[in-house]
Amino acid sequence: MSKVDCLLFHNAESFLQKGKEEINSLAYELKKEGLIKKIGISVYTPQEALNSLDKGIDVIQIPFNILDGRWEQRGVLKKLKGNKIEIHARSVFLQGLLLNEPKLVPLKFQKWNYIFSAFSKWCNENQLSRLDGALNYVLSNKDIDKVLIGVNSLSQLSQILRMKSRKRFTLPEFRVCDENLLNPSKWSSI
Repeated sequence: MSKVDCLLFHNAESFLQKGKEEINSLAYELKKEGLIKKIGISVYTPQEALNSLDKGIDVIQIPFNILDGRWEQRGVLKKLKGNKIEIHARSVFLQGLLLNEPKLVPLKFQKWNYIFSAFSKWCNENQLSRLDGALNYVLSNKDIDKVLIGVNSLSQLSQILRMKSRKRFTLPEFRVCDENLLNPSKWSSI
């Protein structure tokens, strides 16, 4: 009999909100019966992740990239790992924004252009493409168990597959905690 490796709820609210007890109970029952190996949620903020610590979650999918200082600054990754929660990183390219040359960043993100320019400069100083710099940073974090990657082209996929260096870099100074930039669910209001 096959089983689901991970039942991942699309967002924390789908699982953690009051009134969702029926679906939670069903998920836990399916796990107890061996039909589901792990139960997971996808979160947008460190607080959502912290709110799930005592809820029997096995996997948390987080937006994690080289610009995002929220997860490490507050010690969230260490707390999740301390609770034996598997961490999956998504949005490692910040929905593709990190792959653009700073002058090609869409207009609504121009107020953060100084950050994209600093990232680009950092990549040049470390002799990395923007794709390599962004992905290398995430892959080198020992608290991240899996990385979900989206690509826009065969060229991007090829570049990812050819990437060789996976070394840990000093945390760059351009890291931010600005939810309006880091949380794509807020981008429609920018």
